[in-house]
Amino acid sequence: TLYRSLAAFAMTDTDEDLLIRAKAAYQDAINDPKSFRAKAAGLVMEARDSGVDLALCLTLRAAGWAERYALEHHHALRLLNEAARIAQRNRLDHVLGEVLVTRGAVEHELGRLSAAQRDFDAAEPLIPPEAAAELTLQRATLADNQGDRVLASSLYARLLKDPALTAEVRFKAATNFGVLQAESGRFQEALA
Repeated sequence: TLYRSLAAFAMTDTDEDLLIRAKAAYQDAINDPKSFRAKAAGLVMEARDSGVDLALCLTLRAAGWAERYALEHHHALRLLNEAARIAQRNRLDHVLGEVLVTRGAVEHELGRLSAAQRDFDAAEPLIPPEAAAELTLQRATLADNQGDRVLASSLYARLLKDPALTAEVRFKAATNFGVLQAESGRFQEALA
């Protein structure tokens, strides 16, 4: 499974409800970061009080992403660093991989390109297959900002060939690839 067996946690119904909400939290942070940010601290506190480390990692990741949307990158990093420590301590490898991708994106936006690259490299063997597209997108953006437009273009092109790509990742990849094409004078390709 994506996460360790729930049986290992001897969970109550309340804990199971929290875990369901925690698993949905990151998508909530993406879909409506402002609204999610308003309730993120309460959800993190609830997860902290529950003692369910998986729920805490998931809510910290979501809260970190919401802080990033609010341009509170340093606060986002504190939350993501805590999530990474908890995931690592509890051997929640898939969660750790996803947290590292998220943290790498925040580090990238702060201009910490080497730190972002380290997080992306560390995340790659840990993430579940369904998270690979997001990692590839982040790697492409980083490559572009490091001046490697050939690598960035090839990563974007590879992403756009995937019929199973989510609409969000497809939109970002197509937009970024279009900008690269336009900057190279390939205006028809950029429009496509």
